[in-house]
Amino acid sequence: FVEGILVSSSWIWIVLATVIIGSLVRSPKIGASAGMALAVCGLLGTEYWLETVRTVGMVLVAVLLCAIVGIPLGIACGRMDSVWNVVRPILDAMQVVHAFVYMLPVIFFWSIGVVPGTMVTMVFALPPLIRLTNLGIRQVPEDVVEASRAFGASEYRVLTHVQLPLARQAVMTGLNQTLLMSIAM
Repeated sequence: FVEGILVSSSWIWIVLATVIIGSLVRSPKIGASAGMALAVCGLLGTEYWLETVRTVGMVLVAVLLCAIVGIPLGIACGRMDSVWNVVRPILDAMQVVHAFVYMLPVIFFWSIGVVPGTMVTMVFALPPLIRLTNLGIRQVPEDVVEASRAFGASEYRVLTHVQLPLARQAVMTGLNQTLLMSIAM
C-alpha cells in the first residue's frame, strides 16, 4: 500500500484525495486544513514528501490492523468474562512495559524497517482499542439486551443491532486513541 500507491503517486493527487475525503467525512474546513498541511509537506521537497508519505502510510496500516484485531477481540472480551480474564494481563503488560523493551527483540529479529515499525506500533496502540471496545459492550444496559432477547433476537442480532450501536461512541474513542498512539509511536 505504502510503496505501491502512496509513494508512486504525485503529492498533488494525495492532497486532493485528502481534501475530498476530509470534506465528505467531516467538513470542508477539516478537509481543506488537512490538505493544506499535506501540501506544505509536498512543497518542501521530494525527500521530505517521501518520509511524510511513509510515516502516514505506516500509521494508516497500523491503525487498520489494530482495528481488524482489536474490535473483534474487544467484543469477545466484553461478552465473555473468560476471554477478558486472559486478555487483561496481556494488555496490562503491553501498556506497562516501555516501548523500547519490546522494540529491541523486534529489531533483533526483523531489523529496522516498515514492517517491524508497524508491528511495534500495533503493540503500543492496540490496548486502548480493546479496552474501550470491551467497556462499551459492557456498558450497554442489561435491560435493553434482555428486552431484545425476550423479543426473540438471536445473539448475533443482539450484538449487531443492540450492543454495537449503543457501544459505538466507546469504539470510536478507542479508534481515536489508537490513532493518536500510533502517531506518537
